[in-house]
Order: sequence, then structure tokens, then C-alpha cells
Amino acid sequence: MTFTGLVGTVCMFPLRAIIAASIALRIHPNTLTLIGVLINVAAAWALGRDRFLLAGVIMIVANIFDFIDGKVAHISGKQSAFGAFWDSTLDRFSDLALFTGLVYLYSVLGRHDYVLIATLTLIFATMTSYSRARAESLVQKCKVGFMERPERIVLFMIGAFTDRMAAVLWVILVLSIVTVADRIYYTYLALNGLPMPSQAGPAADDINAHAERVLSVLADPGLREPGQERARRRAVRRVAEEAIDFEETGRRTLGSHWEGRTEAERRAFVSLFTDLLDRAFLRHVDRWDGEQLVVAGDGTQRRNVEREADSVGVADRVTFVGNATDEDHVSLYAAARAVVYPPYDEDFGYVTLEAFLARKPVITCTDSGGPNEFVRDGVNGLVAEPTEEAVAQAVEFARASPFPHPAELERFVYPEPLTRVEAG
Repeated sequence: MTFTGLVGTVCMFPLRAIIAASIALRIHPNTLTLIGVLINVAAAWALGRDRFLLAGVIMIVANIFDFIDGKVAHISGKQSAFGAFWDSTLDRFSDLALFTGLVYLYSVLGRHDYVLIATLTLIFATMTSYSRARAESLVQKCKVGFMERPERIVLFMIGAFTDRMAAVLWVILVLSIVTVADRIYYTYLALNGLPMPSQAGPAADDINAHAERVLSVLADPGLREPGQERARRRAVRRVAEEAIDFEETGRRTLGSHWEGRTEAERRAFVSLFTDLLDRAFLRHVDRWDGEQLVVAGDGTQRRNVEREADSVGVADRVTFVGNATDEDHVSLYAAARAVVYPPYDEDFGYVTLEAFLARKPVITCTDSGGPNEFVRDGVNGLVAEPTEEAVAQAVEFARASPFPHPAELERFVYPEPLTRVEAG
């Protein structure tokens, strides 16, 4: 486990206890959201009374509730569209309350200049959220700009604990103005069909273009016919040779040692490097056979996930099946290469058992709880750190590596309880 992962695990202990208590007491997640807002009102009162340190402590408590309400909703199965609306709406009340406390404080102190600054910051903080919500009713996604609610809350806490709230207000105001302007500009470009400014630059565009060429080669029906393996691999190799300057890559790999090599040694190293790439990557890529990511369920995040898939250009490789029937589940499990199931601190997890009964490996996370009692990393599944990068690596490993190739599934060792379930 990494150091940051260890810190996160330690910090999650009290939060898990609060989440478990909330579920045990059957507290509805919407109630937790409301409690968080009421506590933030108390923080606004402390700000208005010029008691910044107390306000900072209260804000920490309020944001614990803001964090756990979604976790409780997920674990208890009480996620809903109204819950998402309720959470978003009450977040605005929390923000407005904090700014109102500062406006009151500066008016009492006679600092009319900062009454104006606090008011303008309130306006643009509200417009930051509104501009995105309104834009996404017209375009698929408008998550541009830096100053969103999490950043505002962190800055509020910094200002409260350091007694530098005036300076923090200036930072929030300036970045909020930039964010609103950025979202207006982005929406204008999107609605008028104008090219978007590239955030990655020409190099990334060039890589994407070569990647698309490789995918088109792999998807070519003519090159997928029996006996066309060498032709397909040669086509992929040609794209790689156009994309990669092997001599320059070899020079950078050897660094200062490159200059001390003879011309023959340099050519030999470049040839060795190219052959290594061919064996470690190009032949690996050749195994891709058009797999799809199938997402089941109609949770509150489905629309966001669909937008994300579209924004990164993989919408054609992701299928959303919604709330599948029992019969659909049987078909989905049967056709799957692996089942991705990374819940947070799940008590048991029937998905894991269903996947094992279908002889499919399970990809889960170190903080998933119950599934870790069954999944053995590298034996009947993969256990990844709860980060996007780690889960993506596990999915890629399961997709492209011999593990878990269908021909080897029968060799997997399954937990003893599953033998009894299957036999019964």
C-alpha cells in the first residue's frame, strides 16, 4: 500500500464508523444532507460573529455529512434522482449561508469595501454552478474551469484557520470570474460547432490519430480472417513505425552512454529495442478483438458516466444496459471476460458470487469490503487500489493478458462456500 493510500485508510476509519452507524440507525441520506446544511448555517453564524477558528471546525463537521450522505445512499441502495437534486440544491444553500455570514460581519465592522467583495464573490460562486447546469442542458458536458465547490470549501477553511479570509475572498472571486467566463466561452463554441481549444496539444492529437489507425486495422474484417494474422501484425507495425522514432527513443534510453557507442552498436541496440517493442506491445495489441465495456444499472451517475464516455471518445466501446433482468444477467456473465465490481466497504456482495458461479474472475478494490473475503489477487480475480489508474490497469490486464483467458478459467481456485452454493 502506498503512503497516501495508508493515510486515506487511516482517515477513513472514523468516517466508516459514522457511515455504519447511519446505516444501522436507518438514517436516510437526504436527512444527512439536511443536517450538513444546518451545521453549515452554524458555521455562517460563527463567521458573522468574527469567530473564524470556530467556523473552520464547524465547517469540517458539516463537510463530513456532505461526504457520507452519498456513501450511505450507495451502500443502503437509496440512491435516487431526487436525492441528487436535493444534494445539489442544499449545497447552494450552504454556500449562500457562508457568504451571507461574511457580508454581515463586514457590514458590522463598517468595511463596506469587503461587503462589496463578499457580495460579488457570492454572485460569481453561484454563477459558477448555474453556468454549468444551464450549459449541460444544452451541451453534453461543461466541466471546465477550476473554481468549483470543493475548491471553495477548502479555501474557506484555509481562510478560517489562518484568519486570512479577506485574501481568500479575493482568490475565490478572481478564479470564479475566470471559471464563469471559461464556461460561457466553451458553451458558445460547442453550440456553434466551432473547434474546441485543445488542452493536450498537437502531440496528444498525433497520438490519438495513430491510436485510431491501429483500432481501424484491428477492426478491419478482411484482416480478421483466418490466416491474416501476419498481415494484421504488419499493418499495426507500420503504424507504430510512423508514430515512433526508434533511433531517437534508443538515444534517449541510453542517455550519455549513446555517445560512447559505435554506429554498429547503436544500430544493434535500436534493432533490439524495436524487437522488444514488437514482442511486448505490438503482438499484445494484436489480440484485441473489439471488447466492449458493459455497464449495468440505472443509478444517479449513469448520465455522467455516459457523458464521460462520449467526451473521451469511447462511447462506441461502452454499452449501458440499464436495470438488467435475471435472464439478462445470465447472458452478460456468460459473455464477460471479467466482472468489475469495486464497491466501497460492501457487506457481502452477491455480484462476486454470481460472477464466480459463472466462472468469471472479479476485479475489485482493496477497500471494497466483503468481496475481498472471496477474491484472491491473481488467482480468481484482481484486487486493485481504489484509484482510477489502478482499476484501469487491472481491467487492461484482464482484457489483454492470458489471465483470465477463458481456456484457463477452470483452473481457478474458488472459495469453498461457492462449492456448496453451486452444488445446492
